[in-house]
Amino acid sequence: MAILPAVLALALASPAQPADAAFLAFRPAEGETFARHVFFHRPGVGMEEARADLAECRSYASSAMLWPREPDSLPPDPKQLPPDVSGGPLGPVVGGLAFALVEGGERAKIAAANMRKCMGFKGYGRYGLSDALWKQLNAGTPEEVLLRQARLASGEAPSGRRLDP
Repeated sequence: MAILPAVLALALASPAQPADAAFLAFRPAEGETFARHVFFHRPGVGMEEARADLAECRSYASSAMLWPREPDSLPPDPKQLPPDVSGGPLGPVVGGLAFALVEGGERAKIAAANMRKCMGFKGYGRYGLSDALWKQLNAGTPEEVLLRQARLASGEAPSGRRLDP
C-alpha cells in the first residue's frame, strides 16, 4: 500500500500529460450520442476531489442489478410448476443461458446510467469518446484507470461539446 500514495502524489503533481491531448481534442460528430464511451470534467475541481468523486460514483455503478437474486441454496421446486412451464430437464439451463445473455447488456446500461447521474449530480460535464480512445482510457489496473480519469476530470477543459445529462 506504500506505493499508492507515491503514485497519487506523482499524478497530483503532474499537469495534463501529452496523452491527455487526444481525449481533450476529440470532437464527436453532430448528433452523435454516447451511453458508455465518455469521460467527465468539472472546471475548478482538484485532482484528489475528482478521484474521490469518481471512486464513489463507480461504486454505485458497479452495484447495478436488475432485480434481487434468488438464493442459490433454495432452488424453486419443479413439482410446484405446471408441467408445460417447467421446460423439462433442460429448462433451467436454457432459461439461465437466455437470462445471462440479456442481463449482461442491461447491467451495463444501468451501470452507465448510474455513473452519469452520480457524476452529473456532483457537477461534472460528460464528454464523448471514440471506441479506441475509450479503450485507451480504460487500459491498465483499476487504480491507473481511476487516476487517468481523475486527471482528465480535473485538468484542462475539453474542446469537444458537452453532452446532455
